[in-house]
Formats: sequence, structure tokens, C-alpha cells
Amino acid sequence: MPEAIKQLGSNFTPWDWAIVAVYLAGTVAIGLYVNRYIRSMDDYVVAGRSLKSFLAIATMVGTELGLVTVMYAAQMGFTGGFAAFHIGLAAGVVALIVGLTGFIVVPLRSMGVMTIPEYYERRFGRGVRILGGLLLAVAGILN
Repeated sequence: MPEAIKQLGSNFTPWDWAIVAVYLAGTVAIGLYVNRYIRSMDDYVVAGRSLKSFLAIATMVGTELGLVTVMYAAQMGFTGGFAAFHIGLAAGVVALIVGLTGFIVVPLRSMGVMTIPEYYERRFGRGVRILGGLLLAVAGILN
């Protein structure tokens, strides 16, 4: 290991490693437990198309909240105080509107698509699907 990296040191204590290990073990345990309910790609990707509204909204919000979003909101709260709360509030209201009205989900379900790039292909063609998929992948990595 380079000397410069050794000099940086680490603030990770055995408790921190234990937390990481418990988290990873818990994730694997949950995955093994719910594996019995997965019988098809539909079950895995879109929960068998059987989610109720509030669980679907929670899933959508969880998908959209990447680490960058959470860290940004925390930083805005630290520097701007309660005034930064409007960002999370607006996102929550939009998620409720999108989830409860179904104006986005209903057409996607009726088309039988599982991903947004799949929708792009049906609507605009294969080239748009590839470009859209790449852009969504990059956006997911950056968030």
C-alpha cells in the first residue's frame, strides 16, 4: 500500500465494521428470504404488477432518492436551516400526485412494459431505447 494512503489512516473502528457486516448480512438474508416469491422476471422487476398505491409510491420515492440527493438535502438543511425543507416537501407532493393519479403508471402498465427504455422502444424505436437506457444508467450512477 502506498505510504500516502497509510498516512491518511482510517477512522473506522471495529464497531463501524460490525455495522457494515450486519447491514450486508441483513441484505443477503432478506434477499434469500424473498427469493421464494420470485417466479418470473415480472415478479422481480415490477413486483408482479400487484403493488398497491402507497407501496408503489414508497418504492418510487426510494428509487429516486440516491445518495447524492440525500447528501444534498442534508447539506441544504445544514446551511439553509428549515428553509431547505421545501425541496423534500415538493418532491413528496410530486410523488404523491404521480402515484395516486396514475397518469404515468396506467399507460405503462397497459402497454405491459417493465422499464422506461422499453417504453421508449415501443413508442420511438430501438435507437431511442438504447440512448435512453444509456442516459438513465449514467444518471443512476451519478445519483
